[in-house]
Amino acid sequence: MLQEKRIVVKWGGACMRNLSSVKKACEITLSDQRRSIVVVSAPGKDDEYDKMTNVLIHLHRDDHPEKSRSEMLNEIEARFAQLATGTKFNAKREVEKLGRDLADGSSFDFIVSRGEYLMAKIMSEHLGFTFVDASTFVRFDAEGRLNLQETLERAALLCKLPNAIIPGFYGQAFDGSVKLMTRGGTDLTKTLVAAGVKAEKCENWKDVTGVKMADPRIVKNPRTIKVLSTKEMRELSYMGFEVLHEEAVLPLRGKNIPIEVRNMWLPEEKGTLVVDDAYLPEHRNGAVIGIAGKKDFSIIRLEKRLMNQELGFLHRATGVFATHAVNIEHVPGGIDTVSFLVRSENLKGKFPALLKDLEQTCEPDEVCIGHNIALISVVGSGMTNTPGILARASGALAWCGINIRIVDQGSSELSIIIGIDNDDYEAAIRALYAEFTDSWMKRLFKKAWWFVKKSLRPARKRRPFSFHLYKTNWPPHSSGRPV
Repeated sequence: MLQEKRIVVKWGGACMRNLSSVKKACEITLSDQRRSIVVVSAPGKDDEYDKMTNVLIHLHRDDHPEKSRSEMLNEIEARFAQLATGTKFNAKREVEKLGRDLADGSSFDFIVSRGEYLMAKIMSEHLGFTFVDASTFVRFDAEGRLNLQETLERAALLCKLPNAIIPGFYGQAFDGSVKLMTRGGTDLTKTLVAAGVKAEKCENWKDVTGVKMADPRIVKNPRTIKVLSTKEMRELSYMGFEVLHEEAVLPLRGKNIPIEVRNMWLPEEKGTLVVDDAYLPEHRNGAVIGIAGKKDFSIIRLEKRLMNQELGFLHRATGVFATHAVNIEHVPGGIDTVSFLVRSENLKGKFPALLKDLEQTCEPDEVCIGHNIALISVVGSGMTNTPGILARASGALAWCGINIRIVDQGSSELSIIIGIDNDDYEAAIRALYAEFTDSWMKRLFKKAWWFVKKSLRPARKRRPFSFHLYKTNWPPHSSGRPV
């Protein structure tokens, strides 16, 4: 008789990086019979080896700066043989087949997906679980988008198996070929399986304990978030938290299937529980649940008199960005101005043509651009109807001498986006974290200490920030009415 309650377990690349971590993963999986469906990533970075996915990318492109294809294949064989120690898995045979597939012109997606594929084969041998290829149920449509309904219907068939182990990160394209998800897509595979089999919960095992309130590389020993909603997790993932793929929570919406992020080396400790928004506890400590951010954004600002009275102006402007395949992150604006925040890397090689089209399509009075912007997101559903959050955030940055370039807050009040100079990014993260975690006495002491230090040291030399003016057309186009 098959069990009704199942836990879908996902082992990340850090948990698959060497034999000792693989054995630990098997021990934890077998310690609870409800952990009957396992999704695995390709081996992660180890002291001796790079991430397997990176190696396979170099293998297909044949662009490794130091190794030939034959050397990379030998390295892949050696690593998989090490991970398969004690099993019947034949690494030599599998890697020879990989080499033949490569010589036969197999696609990039197929070759890169073999990291997860072979790792799942190895874990199948270690655990004695049934191997199920992800391409048998994860489906994409003709436009390359995930076919959620068909995928969930096919994933439901996994209920007929007593156990299963599945490679993440890929599925089957509309034409039957292998198609990769974006990096970190194993998280999405896990939640698709969990939604399909109506699992009790998902467990996301990593080498860290839960989701931290801020980046541990910037803030020393940040707090672990105990519970957060799927919307909060999406906001944090999108803004740089590398704990869960930003799309991973979507298949679980409305299904009351929580995701628990736990540390494989401290399995007795509780990690972070990610729950559907409707099941979020009413009372949590603090309105702000997390602080995340990214560097290297650019602002393109359009100015035009009476812009607010011009029908379709914003529609035409966003259409220009879409034509040039430049994704817009945020759109703050005013009566006569609108700003578009985009990733600086997306403008490479596109800005001259983009600027020309904006001028022709929108006929602005001025087009300005500013670079070296970092965006920080202050996230928390508890901010709703909590007065003073923005004032506290801006005050904390002001005390540290950090100038705010842009502020954007949606009507949902789930997050506040703050734009600052790249150079101020780390200091701003620390200041905001301290503001929303320290006691009022500790904050007062820090402000006093900062004031003393500022009075004793010379003024800080800051790199000036300014918009570069690309076009001036003044006075503006005639509107037929006095201005």
